[in-house]
Amino acid sequence: MALIPAFLRSVSNRIKGDGKIFIPSRKDAVSSGMFDISLAIQFGRRANDELRGSILLKADLRNSLKATFTATSIELIHAHHNHEQAVYLTGSCNATTENPPDGLRYWVKVAYDHYKKDAPECVGFVVHDKKGNRVAYGTGPLVSGSIQMNPNLAKQESEWKKY
Repeated sequence: MALIPAFLRSVSNRIKGDGKIFIPSRKDAVSSGMFDISLAIQFGRRANDELRGSILLKADLRNSLKATFTATSIELIHAHHNHEQAVYLTGSCNATTENPPDGLRYWVKVAYDHYKKDAPECVGFVVHDKKGNRVAYGTGPLVSGSIQMNPNLAKQESEWKKY
């Protein structure tokens, strides 16, 4: 299980895009096995810069709450470059569905293997309620759309080593 690296500054300053993720094992007679994500986030590199933007997840997966999750806060963002470019986001969110749970928190990871130009981007998410119960989750490759991290982390390795 991947952990969110906390308290580190990011070398990236913009994440934007959207896409559809299909997980065949999460499809059944009433679920499409897909989730959609839309990200538009901008942040500075100084310690006092605020995170601004939006995150929207629409989940239609077996074993998950079928809902649209909208971020109400973006509390942590961290981007890194190792064998993959990865951006981690976490914060609070609301769900649009009948009888939505209270106190929802999300975790999102967007990754791209820059060593393999034909490798698909991968997106993962999990949403927990205030009691810590997982209400929605999924991870898979983008089947359509694109999510851009700017600047490209592979080109920023020297900058990353400064931190």
